[in-house]
Amino acid sequence: MSLQAKLLLAIGIILLLVFTCIEFLAYQTTRKNTEQDLWDQAEKVRNVLMSMRRIYHHQFLESGIKLTDKTLGFLPAHAMNRISQDLPNWDKSGFSFNNVSDQPRNLNQKADEVELEVMEYFRQNPKEKTLFKPFQKPNGEQYYLYARPIWVEKYCLKCHGKKVDAPRAIQATYDTAYNYQVGDLRGVLSIKLPASTVAQRTWASFQHSLVIHLMGFIAIFILVTLLIRRHVGNPLADLASGMRAVADGNYGQRVEGFKGEFAILSQAFNEMTAQVSEHQKALRDLNNQLEQRVKRRTAQLEAANGELREALDTLQHTQKQLVESEKMVALGGLVAGIAHEINTPIGVGVTAASALDERVKSFTQLFENSQLKKSDLKKFIGTVAETSNIILPNLQRAADLIRSFKQIAVDQTSEQPRQFNVCTYLNEILLSLKPALKKTKHTVEIKCSQQVELYSYPGHFAQIITNLLTNSLTHAYDEEQTGLMVLEVSSQQGWLHFHYSDDGKGIPEADLPKIFEPFFTTTRGQGGSGLGLSMIYNIITQNMGGQIHCESTLGKGTSFYFNIPLNF
Repeated sequence: MSLQAKLLLAIGIILLLVFTCIEFLAYQTTRKNTEQDLWDQAEKVRNVLMSMRRIYHHQFLESGIKLTDKTLGFLPAHAMNRISQDLPNWDKSGFSFNNVSDQPRNLNQKADEVELEVMEYFRQNPKEKTLFKPFQKPNGEQYYLYARPIWVEKYCLKCHGKKVDAPRAIQATYDTAYNYQVGDLRGVLSIKLPASTVAQRTWASFQHSLVIHLMGFIAIFILVTLLIRRHVGNPLADLASGMRAVADGNYGQRVEGFKGEFAILSQAFNEMTAQVSEHQKALRDLNNQLEQRVKRRTAQLEAANGELREALDTLQHTQKQLVESEKMVALGGLVAGIAHEINTPIGVGVTAASALDERVKSFTQLFENSQLKKSDLKKFIGTVAETSNIILPNLQRAADLIRSFKQIAVDQTSEQPRQFNVCTYLNEILLSLKPALKKTKHTVEIKCSQQVELYSYPGHFAQIITNLLTNSLTHAYDEEQTGLMVLEVSSQQGWLHFHYSDDGKGIPEADLPKIFEPFFTTTRGQGGSGLGLSMIYNIITQNMGGQIHCESTLGKGTSFYFNIPLNF
């Protein structure tokens, strides 16, 4: 709903309320005025009747007219009733009057119930001169009663004093209404007015004023509507049109020609529009500057991104090289272990073979010189048997070592999964690390069931174990310190559960979240690359489909827990 409509609605409601209040008061005033008019009319009728009554009485008393059966009807007590009965032939309003009493000589003038109450009221209140009250007839019709008391005066005693003093016609005609004294209440003048007459006169008078007032209020409303439309609606429409133009981007729009408060509003609007126009211009300039900056920054970012991509490619390539380097280092350690482990049995075999060669040469010389004795033959045979017992086990041990080392080396360079016994494979891995372990006072303990079989990548598995042990040897212990490293393996519901622990220094709590990050190391100046644990994490989570986490307490050691599927 528009402001103009709201104003008109509010003004209309106010005018309607004011009109209703005014008309209500006007109706009440009109009704009171009508009742007062009726009162005044009744008062005038009463005055006329009482004047006639007194004139007739005095006429009889002073003229010497004899009161007979024929002249009795001229008495007011009789004449007034007859006049009241004849009045409806001349007045159709329902107006009636009569002299009534509680002791009437004319039964037509007997007071009814309401009039008896009025007489009692005047007896109780002798100073009251008038009573005007509404009442209802037995048929339900509403009336107003105007009553004035009729007090006995001295001239009344001629007919209403002692019976013996009354005229003969009165004595002969009436047996009641005697023995009154001056000041007694003889009766009341009762004038009855229909309430419908009051209502009709009230409505007739009110209807006239109602039409005048209604036309006046309608004229006021129309005038207010025109004034609001001219001084409020039209200026608001012009302002709204200007605002819409500004909203559409026409910042040069101005509104002119207003007066009063709207002139102030239009001035403020024009100032606001000018400021908005300036701000828009500044905003466009700033936007152009920002676009140029964005273009420059975009070009710079694209160049930087290209450099970052190249750096990332280089870093990834370097990481791969480092990973391969780690593998080669591990393979180099394996070769060193092979050389060390094989050197002992082969050395024993070579020594035994050399000794046997000397014995063969001596035995051959004796045989060629025909100096061979039976005892020399027996001694030679014993030496050959002894040497054979030395050479054969050592060569067999060397062959077993070579076969084991060969399998581990193949696994570390192969990308194919296979089925293997976890416990056996752990022992083979430890065998390859034996040269490194011999240089320390540490002990490695394996807790593993012989029945645990794993179908996975043995090379990855070997690299995990090797890196864990190497990490402990590098970081967990000081020189000359004795430590215990435990490899504990179990299987449950299709998963291999692996727990590796050492009793070394432990890892600081602040470093725990970073240990699996690439290139994170605390011994960078001592040969650490920071890739060992990162490789373990990537192998377990990406290559073997498992999970790993680390727990550590300073001074109490470190534990690694990882789970991998038994059948990957």
